[in-house]
Amino acid sequence: MAHNDVANKGRSDLRADCAVLVALETDNPDDRRHGSVMLVVPSHAMRPILPPGGAVREGERIGDAAARELLEETGLRRTITQGLAVDQSLASEPAGPPEGITFVCDGSTISTADAMAMAIPVRSEITAFAWVHPDRLYKELSAYQARRIEVALTAREQGSGYLLLAEGEPYGTDARRTVAATK
Repeated sequence: MAHNDVANKGRSDLRADCAVLVALETDNPDDRRHGSVMLVVPSHAMRPILPPGGAVREGERIGDAAARELLEETGLRRTITQGLAVDQSLASEPAGPPEGITFVCDGSTISTADAMAMAIPVRSEITAFAWVHPDRLYKELSAYQARRIEVALTAREQGSGYLLLAEGEPYGTDARRTVAATK
């Protein structure tokens, strides 16, 4: 059964978000900074530190939303074709945020030199970047954010991520070439 074959049961309040996992790759794997995860400090005070990402707009593909948010918040231009985890957040209060699904996407790695050259984009909602080593996630983030990143890192290490699809087709230049080459 296709998605458009399923009747809408009135779930217009379900939100979709994306978060992008970008890790620091140093020249020396023994460098303490190697594997640190990029986080951003938003200008709004709702959450003090979190991975780059945000809302998926109506009609927007998950990978496109992830790439847009990454560019807006960090200036990094990436084609996002892989997901690492999907996290469902239940509504906690009637007046709180609605139930949502967050797609954690693979933003690959960044070199130390490129990370040092990053600048906060003009008109960004971000005030700073932070690099947090995986063993400090639970000290720096809320527990659910730390778990989300930990699971995504494990999926990346094990190669157990998934292709992002649009109407059954992989999208992004690399994904299309990979699928075409295997046919």
